[in-house]
Amino acid sequence: MRSAWSDTDAASAVRTWGGKFGETVALRTYSSRLLGGDRALVLHGGGNTSVKAPLRDVFSDEVPALFVKGSGWDLATILPEGFSPVDLGWVRRLRALPSLTDEAMVETLRTHLLREAPDPSIETLLHGFLPDTFVDHSHADAIVGLTNRPDGAAHTREALGEGVVLVPYVKAGYDLAKVAAAAYDAQPDAEGMVLLHHGLFTWGPTAREAYERHVALVDRAERYLLARHRPLARTERPRPPVEQVLPALRGALSRLDPAGRRFVLRFRPAPSAHLSDLAGAVAQGPLTPDHVLRTKPRALALDHGPGVDRAALEPAVQAFADGYRAYFEACAAAAGGSYQALDPVPRVVWLAGLGVVGVGATAREADAAADIAVQTLATVEAAAGLGPLAPLPDERLFEMEYWSLEQRKLGKQVEPLLARRVALITGAGGAI
Repeated sequence: MRSAWSDTDAASAVRTWGGKFGETVALRTYSSRLLGGDRALVLHGGGNTSVKAPLRDVFSDEVPALFVKGSGWDLATILPEGFSPVDLGWVRRLRALPSLTDEAMVETLRTHLLREAPDPSIETLLHGFLPDTFVDHSHADAIVGLTNRPDGAAHTREALGEGVVLVPYVKAGYDLAKVAAAAYDAQPDAEGMVLLHHGLFTWGPTAREAYERHVALVDRAERYLLARHRPLARTERPRPPVEQVLPALRGALSRLDPAGRRFVLRFRPAPSAHLSDLAGAVAQGPLTPDHVLRTKPRALALDHGPGVDRAALEPAVQAFADGYRAYFEACAAAAGGSYQALDPVPRVVWLAGLGVVGVGATAREADAAADIAVQTLATVEAAAGLGPLAPLPDERLFEMEYWSLEQRKLGKQVEPLLARRVALITGAGGAI
């Protein structure tokens, strides 16, 4: 990986946005887009960035603020308005608390915004507890390729050296922010921080330094994996045209949904579909807990041969649904409390020899699932020289998939009457 920084483009960003938002926020926007534009770093809204800068209040006094990526914004296309300015002094006071629930954290951040803005990132406190001006966070493929294994800490240390802080997996939120901040305090001269099974943080006094530290660490991880690369076996066999498979698959998936809802399918041809042990490769994901919200903890791998065997398709998708329900019941019982079960329909379906299908309520959701799936198996292959990746235990994946903040959104979702359906309108060519 190489730096994409351009002084010319950075100066253009300052001219475009600096007058209204200030040079610091303009450069924060520019370097965030560099991170978001690289699919090996973030996908579909993943990752987050921040900058600490003063903001003038109604009295024209300068208030220290933390500008952090707002919920719903994508780093690839973010604008200065996409950064939520939070009272930095208040954020730092929160570190002294013994504990803070997710709901209380979201509420207090929302009430300490310094202007109308989207909800701040769930990782706002981690950004605020780190002292550096610019902070960058990604879910870089090469980094999780190192960390997502039993000996991940050892490989990460060997690849990146002693100048990186290692933090064990903790769900995003207040607890992670405190653990990460303590780890930083113990090694304040570190050049970056790796969160196992999660991703990478870097920082610096300037946007360029924070970004280029990020790129340099990912480049070292990529070189480490490449030096140990071992290609996985592939099989080429005749397959049915994908247009024969998708209608049958869509029908089978829709019959799984308790409410009888239909789904949108998006197909991606992918070299990984030809892996001899496709099911084994698929079982090694997801790469980072954030992906669970778009892909579910597991994907479905189907092998059809030269024809569409509907008799085999139905039992395969039903077995997936049964497995998902068992996962939910076991994890919900272990976690305690009350949870609203999500539908048991897979969000990622790999078709051996053909490619991958993303499944969603909308084309956008289906695209995100498909893109993440392609990137996940590419990482599985790139890291195969170190052995198979090991996903987080079901309890940790459930913790993210059924996060209270996500569950709270379910009751607010109201779909249009014809959502997930195809409408055919006749008569447009002339009189009826």
